[in-house]
Amino acid sequence: MKKGITLFLIIFLCTVTLTASGEEECTDFFGFNTWYHQQGDDYCGRSNFSNGKYQIISYLDDSNKYYLSVDNEHIYFPFGFSIFKYTSSCIAINTGEGAAIYSCYNFDISNNKASVKITGDYEGDVVSPVVLRKTSKSITLSYKLKEFDHILNDDYCTERVGSGKIVNVVDEFTNKGTDFLHYVIVQNMYEAYFRNIENNQERIKKLIPHFNKPELRILRNLLYAMNNYKFKSSDLNNLFRRFHWYTPEITESSQINFTPAEKEILEFIIMHENRWNERRVF
Repeated sequence: MKKGITLFLIIFLCTVTLTASGEEECTDFFGFNTWYHQQGDDYCGRSNFSNGKYQIISYLDDSNKYYLSVDNEHIYFPFGFSIFKYTSSCIAINTGEGAAIYSCYNFDISNNKASVKITGDYEGDVVSPVVLRKTSKSITLSYKLKEFDHILNDDYCTERVGSGKIVNVVDEFTNKGTDFLHYVIVQNMYEAYFRNIENNQERIKKLIPHFNKPELRILRNLLYAMNNYKFKSSDLNNLFRRFHWYTPEITESSQINFTPAEKEILEFIIMHENRWNERRVF
């Protein structure tokens, strides 16, 4: 696909159009927290957790890459998506990865029928009936799309080029559990910052206050996992065993010799956990 108009301009224009018409921004996909979109060879997932605090984008190919955003603080590169609800049966999803790829997906699911409209860089014409399958665990839409390449014209708007090609498309709305969220948090925070913690203390300290208490627990124990601690809690044991760098050997936490940088970050995380403990609900 060719790159489209600059992301910031398009998101601004599309958002103004949506909100001016009275649509409501929301954080779920028809009641689910995850949307998978497969269009030809492109396969991407997007997830919202904790009312949009955590956003995850998944590129599901041989590499299975996951990218995390916490309160719009991006770990690797800027991305974003917004969900707007027209009615209980109709939503629009605005997506943007990088600085110049943008699409808007409109879904209408009502009376056991579904319709789809895609505009932007991955736009196309739906050229088949949309097959709808609904269960208690997911909603799946299958259809054929005639997609086009694009170029930027002199007005910095996209124009179709070529005759297009027909591809199969599947949209699935489903739920992912917190074990998935915690895996992505460990993967992103370790690869981006914790494995070179001595050079990333300030960046880590900037991110820590954005995490909720359950995720602070995961980050605290990431420091123990990096020092090969063998967890007694089954959820932590199952989580960290998924990473090749984790080799559980130490059975007593008192045997761990944290580096000065690790100790500083550990104390910083514990401080923010205690702040959560001090909160009161009135």
